[in-house]
Amino acid sequence: MTLTAQDSNLEKNLKSLKHLRDMPRGTQVDSRISAIQALLQDKEIFQTIHHLRWPEGVVCPRCGSTQVVRRDPPQEAEDQRWFFECLFCKGEGRLSTFNDLTGLPFEGTLGAIRQWVLCWYLLGFCSTSQISKILGISPELVMQLAQMGANITVLPKKEDVLSHTFLNNNSKHKSEGFFKRKIEQTAKDELLTRSESIGKFKPGPKSKY
Repeated sequence: MTLTAQDSNLEKNLKSLKHLRDMPRGTQVDSRISAIQALLQDKEIFQTIHHLRWPEGVVCPRCGSTQVVRRDPPQEAEDQRWFFECLFCKGEGRLSTFNDLTGLPFEGTLGAIRQWVLCWYLLGFCSTSQISKILGISPELVMQLAQMGANITVLPKKEDVLSHTFLNNNSKHKSEGFFKRKIEQTAKDELLTRSESIGKFKPGPKSKY
């Protein structure tokens, strides 16, 4: 399949981002941060999340099935995430559609997604205190972002799947709710100051990016 100019440019940017993250720690830190921020546009952000979340191929985040097909995005889609349908869940009469962000604490907030991805990239060569200053958040919140990166491929618990509440159960996930409110506020502050922060962190399983 021949790559379009856009696809080719995206692939080139992703390789550049990976190279910047993988360089030795302490090497050209300021210039690497600036380069990553410049390269991380919406397509790069969502492609990064896609590769981090599904390192072995896409699986249903509700049942873990690999019987998954890609679907066209709905008309109201406003970003570059990929959409899918689980044929197993569909056959069982359950909710079967999902996307790259389904089940993640920040799935509805673009500003929070940008912060999360930027943090992931910076964790490759920056200290927690450095990232805290760059993103304008506390070191504790940086560690929460890193932990989310480490758990991005973890499927929900079976009891949450059966009750269909694992996405919105605030009583069971108070810490995630608190975290989500904090990064949403950070995203709002970012927009008000016209900051262009964007970032990345390290997943548990080895991934393509």
